Amino acid sequence: MSNYVPPFCEYAIGHVYHGAKNIRCPNVPGMVAPVFLADVNNKTIVCKFSDEAIIKKNLIISDLMNEYQIPAPKLKMHSYRGAWFEAYEYIPIKTLQEHIEDGISEQHLMNAYAQAIKIQNKISQIPISDFLPTKYRYHAEILAMHLQSSQSPFAMYKRFLARNAMAGHQILLHCDIHPKNILYSPETGHVFLIDLDAVGLCNETFSVLKMLYQSPLKNHDELMNIYEAETGRQLHRHAIKLSLNTVHTIHNHRGTILQLYTKIQSLTK
Repeated sequence: MSNYVPPFCEYAIGHVYHGAKNIRCPNVPGMVAPVFLADVNNKTIVCKFSDEAIIKKNLIISDLMNEYQIPAPKLKMHSYRGAWFEAYEYIPIKTLQEHIEDGISEQHLMNAYAQAIKIQNKISQIPISDFLPTKYRYHAEILAMHLQSSQSPFAMYKRFLARNAMAGHQILLHCDIHPKNILYSPETGHVFLIDLDAVGLCNETFSVLKMLYQSPLKNHDELMNIYEAETGRQLHRHAIKLSLNTVHTIHNHRGTILQLYTKIQSLTK
């Protein structure tokens, strides 16, 4: 993604969408891939630059979710001079992250997550025989690609988690449910999940672990109760809680770990 600098991305968007105006970054920027908004013919279009194979996989997910009447963006795929981007019509609803910054109530937070879990359950019911991309069928492949260039102790631990994402029984899931990927309307209660990069075959324990770790809600048992009631599937709570404690320990002691890691590197040069 390093070659996708803003001037080039803006030019690519303008080339594909003639007359595009006010090309800009969204309030909540993309965490991995460059994301832009553009005004085109009285509509706002979201443009996300990414790997060609990832976008092709996302197109399959988008079509499947629309086929099974699951709320999701309807994607189109574009390219310009070897750069690829997916595009869809902007959904005029704030992310949950923006609502949190505005001071949303805990009741609304819980409702947003309950609705997101409903969507997750519908995704999990899509037959995996319908999901046949040529690459990036497994979410662990996406994780491995994002982490391959980093040698930090945190990246190595995440690679370990990525291997766990492939362990055991796997179903189709959104594996990155967090406030930046949840669009929520407090007025209507409607929720949309964005970032289709994160949808793929995955171990359910890993998917729930990520959701809980990134949730602003601290009552994890209540969220897991909602999850089990909605899906009818029993979670491996002990494994999830043990992994959460491990991740939190690493996060809380990241300064010390980085110091030790840097010292070890210097001694082995």
